[in-house]
Amino acid sequence: MNMHEYKSIKMPEQSKWKCYLFGCGLDGHGLIYHPQRGKEPNAFVRWMMKICLGCTWFKEKNNG
Repeated sequence: MNMHEYKSIKMPEQSKWKCYLFGCGLDGHGLIYHPQRGKEPNAFVRWMMKICLGCTWFKEKNNG
């Protein structure tokens, strides 16, 4: 292998949805789950996560 050969990793595109896990607030404390685009849970799963686990899903607004 050549010493000057570089490999790069293409990161998957992230979804506009974010999940604040287990009571995490917008103050930045706790865990935030940011899924891949197209891998977000449906509305029923998001609602059940809110009811059962206290997780809150937010969709980022379009800036353009």
